[in-house]
Amino acid sequence: MKLSFKLFKGICSQLLEQNTKQLNLYKQRYRSRKSLLKLDENMLRDIGISKEQAEEEANKSFWVGDDFKAKYASEVADQRTRNSKRSLIKASG
Repeated sequence: MKLSFKLFKGICSQLLEQNTKQLNLYKQRYRSRKSLLKLDENMLRDIGISKEQAEEEANKSFWVGDDFKAKYASEVADQRTRNSKRSLIKASG
């Protein structure tokens, strides 16, 4: 089977595009995970995660998928509920 140059060029172009997207994803993961380490405890509390959770996420390799949101989503929701209740208690007390 002969592969035409046009088809070959199209395949190479698609592979290059896919690899570029993957590399950009890796770069974004690396930067965002490392930036978590720069946040103080108040900032981390604002986004709903603990220092330990931030360190765990930041220490992941860039090629490891982004299951962070799924893993901590319920914890974040619980923490926000507790914070809301505290605010209501402070306001009424």
